[in-house]
Amino acid sequence: MDFATQVRRWRNQRGLTQAALAEAAGIPRPNLINIELGKRDCTIHTLRRLASALEITPGTLLEEAPTPIPPLDRFEMDQIAGSFWKDKPKLPQKLRMVREKLFPTIAPILRAAGKKGLTIKSMGKAWDYQQTAIDFLGKENFNHLIRRITKYAASQGNTHED
Repeated sequence: MDFATQVRRWRNQRGLTQAALAEAAGIPRPNLINIELGKRDCTIHTLRRLASALEITPGTLLEEAPTPIPPLDRFEMDQIAGSFWKDKPKLPQKLRMVREKLFPTIAPILRAAGKKGLTIKSMGKAWDYQQTAIDFLGKENFNHLIRRITKYAASQGNTHED
């Protein structure tokens, strides 16, 4: 795996935005963006700062892929799926983070099911949102959740809450 992908995956796994990681590492955000895009080389000094901000060693950042969150059980997946139809869902912190990472990816599913009032701060590339969710959740959790949310959306039809 290339270094750019490693940095992005570790950042996503830690639940950090590019701005938050750049600030914690004391590097300019444009530099971090270019590192994650593979357009900029990383100095040893920057490597150490990024690793420190991510609370890992430089060797770990270079060599090891982050571990996604543990598999979600059916109850947790149902809680997440159902939360998209509630105004103010009450979820444990772990599930709130999962919901937040999934939202931009599943917004089209929610719109197709008739959910109104959806706002996304920035509509970047759908692939970027999907990759962020996969980095955070792991591919298996991501696929199970998308299937669960799609089934939930189909069962809700137009009977959702706004």
